[in-house]
Amino acid sequence: MPDYGKISWQSTKCADIQTASCGASNEVDAVLELCKKLIPHKIILKSDTAIVEERAALHEAHKKIIEKIVQHPFLVAFLVWVKEIASLHQDMVHTSKILLEHGFIGVLDKKNKVWTIADARGFDHRIVIDAVRCQHELPLPTREQLVTAYLAFIQWLAQETYGYINKLDDPDVVRTQGRLLAYPLFISFLTALKDKERLVAKLLYFGGSRTLEEILNLQLEAVDFEKKIIHYPSQVVHYPAHIFADIQVMAAKRKQGRVFLGRQNAPLSPPTIFRNFKEAALEVGLGQSFSPAILTSGSQ
Repeated sequence: MPDYGKISWQSTKCADIQTASCGASNEVDAVLELCKKLIPHKIILKSDTAIVEERAALHEAHKKIIEKIVQHPFLVAFLVWVKEIASLHQDMVHTSKILLEHGFIGVLDKKNKVWTIADARGFDHRIVIDAVRCQHELPLPTREQLVTAYLAFIQWLAQETYGYINKLDDPDVVRTQGRLLAYPLFISFLTALKDKERLVAKLLYFGGSRTLEEILNLQLEAVDFEKKIIHYPSQVVHYPAHIFADIQVMAAKRKQGRVFLGRQNAPLSPPTIFRNFKEAALEVGLGQSFSPAILTSGSQ
């Protein structure tokens, strides 16, 4: 089965974006005629030429600087971020240390060459986010802190390289936009649950309009670990990698049968889930009216 917590630091080349130029139009000529009435035509001609030339010089200078910067190690860019940004928050420094210790910052590629900022441009950094969330040896809150730190670093690097590195959004937050229960509250809820109930909650929250009955009746044969999809009777659903890592842990060596088993390998019962969800919701301040349906409800 796939190791969802392992990262392959492999970069792909990014094609340069070509911008198509538009020819002069009657509308542009009309704007030019209006401008002539506002300031002298000589000034327009002189400044128009100067702006185009100076802008080209600026772009060329920027290109040359970026070409130099991106040849430096990605690890060193991370170090600069730690010194300039993370150091302002003691918790963030500690989290940065954990990112390094667990191999979540690219250092060497598959050929043992130094991983550079240029390499990072052609890399899907969502892979790192998924890998962090698959680390079961780390507490859930710690994993989320690592995700927050990595996102902050990449956003900083995108800004500092003026878009050479693409901005990065949290894929789990993007997946669950429109949910009634906001993602941070969902994470708080998960921290109050045990492993089985936590996986049930994830399958509901990330699974669209799934029902509790569908989740509890889920069979291992319906789980495609390679494609990261689950075949429900009514629909095929794509899930984030960390859910499949959770299922692997839950199933242990089993290859078939129910994903969720209760005591003495009996099916996990809905009343048990309801009770545990209620207790967890009260613990984190979500109120007595909380039910599994809230996990699949959209915001009004």
